[in-house]
Amino acid sequence: MTKFLELLQIKMYSMLFLEISGYGQDGIRIGLEVPDNPHVLEKIANLISSENLNIERTIVAPKTDPMLCVELQVEGDVEPEHLKEVFVEAGVTVTEIAETEAKELD
Repeated sequence: MTKFLELLQIKMYSMLFLEISGYGQDGIRIGLEVPDNPHVLEKIANLISSENLNIERTIVAPKTDPMLCVELQVEGDVEPEHLKEVFVEAGVTVTEIAETEAKELD
């Protein structure tokens, strides 16, 4: 494979990852660290639902045994600080929370 094609493939994979993860979307991006236990995603979904928010994108990846890294892109009307408090009060570690804006991905 030529160097050009390799670089093109890397760019395509990068753009695909950004699309899957919700970068460039309006809403709120939330990073969480949670135990790798049954029903943990249900707990997260219930917390999001309790604030009348919609989950647009989700990525779940192992962090360290027995922890998972969960990244969500949500939409709805809520302040990021309030949403962070909801998770913290439920015993969920918030590693990141930020408002995001729609933008074109090149």
